[in-house]
Amino acid sequence: GDPAASREIRGNGPFSDFAADVALATDGVDRLAGQITVKAAENDATGFAATLAGDLAPLFLPEYAAFFGNRVALNVTGQREADGRLDLSKLDLSAKALTLQGALSLAPDGLPRSFALTGRIAAADGAPVLLPLTTELPVLVTSADIDLGFDAAQGEGWRAAASIQGLDRADFRDARLTLSGSGRVAGGKATRIGATLRFEAEGRWPTDAALAAALGSFVSGDAVAYWTQGDGAVSIPRLNLLGEDYSARLGGRITGPDEALTISGR
Repeated sequence: GDPAASREIRGNGPFSDFAADVALATDGVDRLAGQITVKAAENDATGFAATLAGDLAPLFLPEYAAFFGNRVALNVTGQREADGRLDLSKLDLSAKALTLQGALSLAPDGLPRSFALTGRIAAADGAPVLLPLTTELPVLVTSADIDLGFDAAQGEGWRAAASIQGLDRADFRDARLTLSGSGRVAGGKATRIGATLRFEAEGRWPTDAALAAALGSFVSGDAVAYWTQGDGAVSIPRLNLLGEDYSARLGGRITGPDEALTISGR
């Protein structure tokens, strides 16, 4: 049956100087432990931090051991200002096949002032890694990388790059997927975020023969999109697709989630 689990959060002190010890155990064995703190800072700000680590692999299917390993660690440090600004100065998440580091700063209205995120999924020996997903079919990758960056103090431009090598499912395989993007976060009376994206997929092998023939072994494309604060929609004036023996040019708008999700285009 399922392992017997116990959870404990023990803290003391006022909210201006609070610390709590966190512990998770199964079958009498410690799995996760650490501390969460909240502390008053200058100018009525509130600082917070969390440091948690442990061996979580026994809580998941044995097949995921190569992803989690025997140690998962999370370190978070940040501060909430009195005017509503949020500064997440450190995000560090690691496991055997995962590294993720980032930072985030939000203005009082929730829009980004800066962000940075780098991450990688890969096994040290280069073997495919089974991802801990809830999809119907198992998903393996040889590697996956992401790199995002923006800093309003340095300018309006943002950048993004992501790639997946060796995507493998029972019904679909892809040797290489890449996505790159850049754009601007323009302030003013209504903030506008624009994006120019390019994507490529090579070495595509759907197991369905008809689908494989229709899609071909590669597809590439580019898109232009923008969002304006208060508009409630993402506009996509251009979306181009190019395959082995086909091409398409699309455009439209996506609205939601405040309203029912709708997609219109041409």
